[in-house]
Amino acid sequence: MNNDMLIIAFAVIDTNVIVASMLGNKESATKDIMNLVDRGNIIPLFDDRIIDEYYDVLSRFFTEDIVCEKLTDIVNNGLLVSNIEETKEYFKDKDDIPFFEVKETAKELDPYLITGNQKDFPENTTKTPAFVIDVLKYLNNFIIKNKEQYLDDIDNLLKSLDKSKYTFGWDSNLLEKYCCQKEKAR
Repeated sequence: MNNDMLIIAFAVIDTNVIVASMLGNKESATKDIMNLVDRGNIIPLFDDRIIDEYYDVLSRFFTEDIVCEKLTDIVNNGLLVSNIEETKEYFKDKDDIPFFEVKETAKELDPYLITGNQKDFPENTTKTPAFVIDVLKYLNNFIIKNKEQYLDDIDNLLKSLDKSKYTFGWDSNLLEKYCCQKEKAR
């Protein structure tokens, strides 16, 4: 993964992407996605239901300290989405609904819904980790030419977000319901 990526994208990240990134030893698209989250190139979007699922699923595989560290990283680098619009779409697995609803609620941010299980969601609503990485690399080539303007535009976008709908993760109290009482990163 190229470390000089400037592009900033918004994404709802399915739990399977996070688990795959943490379990694998080799370089992978899922690890690249989570590295971009850690570096601030991908801003994760979530609500409390998504963080609940992350906690529940990650706790099956990892120690509480590791789970808390990962949740803290995601929340501190992301946006909590409120006023969620309920979907009328049918889902076999009800646990997938929050991911789709957060994506649809935040449609003005044009977020990706990144998953390894595209078949679980309505057609053409998700992207694989590898696809997102390829698109971001491609877009980054154009951003470099107007880096300052692009970063100013992103900064202005973040400042103009509807405060009743979006809360920067580090400003939320979301982590307080978990073991994650560590010092806020920002």
